[in-house]
Amino acid sequence: MLNQKEEWFKQFYEVTLEATESKDPDQIAACMDEREKLIGKIDEYDQLAGRVLMNDAIQAYIQDIQRLDQVLLPHMEVQKQETMEKIRSLKNGRLLKNQYSPHYQVSDGLFYDKRK
Repeated sequence: MLNQKEEWFKQFYEVTLEATESKDPDQIAACMDEREKLIGKIDEYDQLAGRVLMNDAIQAYIQDIQRLDQVLLPHMEVQKQETMEKIRSLKNGRLLKNQYSPHYQVSDGLFYDKRK
């Protein structure tokens, strides 16, 4: 009965490892989605059993996953900051374009006067 749960924890560990090694934000997001699905399966399995099923192998996976999470969380925070900076830059560019659009053409921070 624990074999299925061990397999899910093994998959969870592998997905977490893949996310830790990836630099692509889309790949990391896909890994996080897969982790959520696996957590749901594990929770449902424990609820059907009426208790939390645990053995040494599962505890070892949990410890390994926690170590990977400590590496993954700062990496995700860096990705979040980079994404927020890109969004801020796009918003500022749009504000500049809208502010000067009737008389000036804006191109990457340069303003071209279109008045005659």
